[in-house]
Amino acid sequence: MKPEKIKILFVDDSITVRSRARQFFKKLEMTNYHEADNGKTALSLIENAAKDGDRFDLIVSDLNMEQMNGFELLIALRSHQDLRIQKTKFIIVTTKPENVLIAIDLGANQCLHKPFNENDLGLRLNWVFGDQWEGEQFTLSQQQATTAMLNAQFQS
Repeated sequence: MKPEKIKILFVDDSITVRSRARQFFKKLEMTNYHEADNGKTALSLIENAAKDGDRFDLIVSDLNMEQMNGFELLIALRSHQDLRIQKTKFIIVTTKPENVLIAIDLGANQCLHKPFNENDLGLRLNWVFGDQWEGEQFTLSQQQATTAMLNAQFQS
């Protein structure tokens, strides 16, 4: 899947974070970018797109937001009556490591830790889209690889 073809919805209540994410996605040539400031607005955008026969390929959502948080949005998507909405790829953004397992249990495809950089985001895109991804390939730094290995050992 070519980056410019991927329809993205980025959900965060911070204008600064949305602006930064917009720049990251633009650098990755992911220009079909949309945003919402909370889960409720995001759900409305997702459902309206589906009504028009369209869909988002990826939702990247912050966890802590007013009106509807990231977990509530994820639950709404995974339990939605429209199968296309249920299967939308979802990355949750959190500052707390303990939220990662909850997010995965609820059906998130990946988690991204705040603050994140372009490489962190790109790495998650590589993982979420797998062989379908035709964009830049990102790799773990030595520090990230060591942390991932230690986390895996700690969780087992």
